Amino acid sequence: MTGAKLQARDISLDAKRDINLLAAQNTAATAGNSSGRSLGGGVTFGFGSQNGFSIQVNAGSNQGKSIGNEVRYDNTLVTATDTLKIKSGGDVNMRGAQVAGDTVKADIGGNLNIESLQDITNYASQQSSGGVNVSLCIPG
Repeated sequence: MTGAKLQARDISLDAKRDINLLAAQNTAATAGNSSGRSLGGGVTFGFGSQNGFSIQVNAGSNQGKSIGNEVRYDNTLVTATDTLKIKSGGDVNMRGAQVAGDTVKADIGGNLNIESLQDITNYASQQSSGGVNVSLCIPG
């Protein structure tokens, strides 16, 4: 069973070989890019004891990128409000699974393997920016 949700008063799982109770795996990926540019300028005039003018020019840019991925697990849940019976001729493998019952009876012909699965999120981002400002003063 993968990602199953079972609930009943009495549940019996019986197999001649292995019983596999597995979590369902869900994945997602994201990616993004951004960029921007700016350009500006101005002229200033001065009169009086300091005659002249000045010219200002500025420019800038920025860019960025991001990437991420995510793995999430939906556990298999087997819940008996009264009795849960598990019988296998081989192994019982529980990867991301939970079993519960008021009474639990297990007859396992092989090994009982239990593994907890953890959700994983990876995200990376890179940003850069630059700019220049120029001011030129011309006395009058």
